[in-house]
Amino acid sequence: MANCYITLDYELCLGCRTGTAEGCLIRPMEALTKMLDKYGIKVNVMVDAAYLYRMNQLKDADNRIAEEFKLVSDNVRNLANQGHAIQFHFHSQWIHTEFVDGHWKMDMEHYKLSDLPHEEMLHTLSDALDLLNSISGQKAVAYRAVDGLPLIEHIILKLKEKGIKVDTSVLRYSKTKTKFQTYDYSKVPNKTSYPFSRRICNEDSSGSFTEYPISVKPYNSISYLLMKRRLKSMDSNGLSKERWNDGIGAGYPGGKLTALKIKLKKFLGRNVLYASFDGELALLLPEIFNYSQKKYKGDDFVIISHPKLFTPSAIANLEKFVKETKNVEYKLFE
Repeated sequence: MANCYITLDYELCLGCRTGTAEGCLIRPMEALTKMLDKYGIKVNVMVDAAYLYRMNQLKDADNRIAEEFKLVSDNVRNLANQGHAIQFHFHSQWIHTEFVDGHWKMDMEHYKLSDLPHEEMLHTLSDALDLLNSISGQKAVAYRAVDGLPLIEHIILKLKEKGIKVDTSVLRYSKTKTKFQTYDYSKVPNKTSYPFSRRICNEDSSGSFTEYPISVKPYNSISYLLMKRRLKSMDSNGLSKERWNDGIGAGYPGGKLTALKIKLKKFLGRNVLYASFDGELALLLPEIFNYSQKKYKGDDFVIISHPKLFTPSAIANLEKFVKETKNVEYKLFE
């Protein structure tokens, strides 16, 4: 029996236009939970608590922020009341983001938690988690990092103090160093979950934390190109591929040149695709699931998705995976 953990990064778009809570969060989550309710499946909602934290700071100064804060808080609370687990995610650029002319103006200089001064980093992390728990009525036990290594090793004691026992940040085989993200997950235990103490890529049987890596399948450049072509012919359920999302993402730091370099690196090297139902990736869930079951020690399968990237077609393809994949138990982190 496989243990499947559906995890959702509950966040707005993080570029020049954040989009609305209705388009990026509320409507896509309603569509997803309506489908999942048919099968009694509950999910781990990794809420961007920094977004809640900043709205809470500014809500008394602007009624529009107060309305947005109430809308999102009510949605988080409703998800918790429905039995979904509200977990901890944190995009630190919210801490210095301003609301200008009715729109959020993102602070891209503090995109990573490690971009904040150390003391500010620790106290905002703690206060945001407390706020999230007070809204949901639950106590989050799982965390997903934006930075990855080495940042999490500097905040691990604070996370432990606040009751976090699970991390699900590791994207096996992946390595990157940009303005927005820095991590190296190229050497990870060949297991679907493992205990650790401070270093999330190092198994430690006496560790008090558990790492659940996001499930992935690597592709070389040729198989990746063939797979992309194959996807175009696979999705024929007739449903809309348009997102509810009405925002714009952060894109690649460094503009078109950086984007070209990244695409060239993908073509020449190994590509890692993660288990997800973000758009057309939903079609690869069976393939990545079967690979994970054969390749790694353990029975855990971790899906990562983003409500802002949901489409009606993708949710239908997730439902197909749920109906056709046998011997799977859908679980919440504990």
